[in-house]
Amino acid sequence: MIHIIGDLVQSIGVIVAGLLIWWAPFDIGTIPDPKNATGEPITRWVYVDPLCTLLFTVIVMFTTVGTTKKIISQVLMSFPDSIDPEKLRNDLKAVTGVVSLHDLHVWEVGQGNFLTAHVTIQKSANSMTILNDLITLCQKRYKIGHSTFQLETEGEFDRSVEHLLLGSHRCSLTSAM
Repeated sequence: MIHIIGDLVQSIGVIVAGLLIWWAPFDIGTIPDPKNATGEPITRWVYVDPLCTLLFTVIVMFTTVGTTKKIISQVLMSFPDSIDPEKLRNDLKAVTGVVSLHDLHVWEVGQGNFLTAHVTIQKSANSMTILNDLITLCQKRYKIGHSTFQLETEGEFDRSVEHLLLGSHRCSLTSAM
């Protein structure tokens, strides 16, 4: 919407600049026209057009800064500003049956927030109840539209098998190859 309004204002500005150059409502002097073989001078009103262009360039830059920041934030999958990461982490860990939480990722795409996390749960806990509680917490309290949880049962899952592969490089908390 802002872009369309900006285009409209620019178009009106170009029309006004053209009218001022053509009409020259008062005398602001002349300059020699190097393109004119007869040496007839031209009005200084011709400077209105480049001044409008410069003004509109500055306006466009200021009106696009917010959009540009939002795009960069989404491309880099930054944590949304609307969510406090420590509060989210503490609230997820406070769900009954949750032992610990790791690899928490939250990012924004368009108007929606997404979450992935690994959650270690108690061996005797009801995994589906915990999963429902985690998803409900994310949706209702944090407005996270889609969340994916990897549930890991305490004492049954070996976290040492989790590692990040970047090409032929293995990244792990326990060891590196």
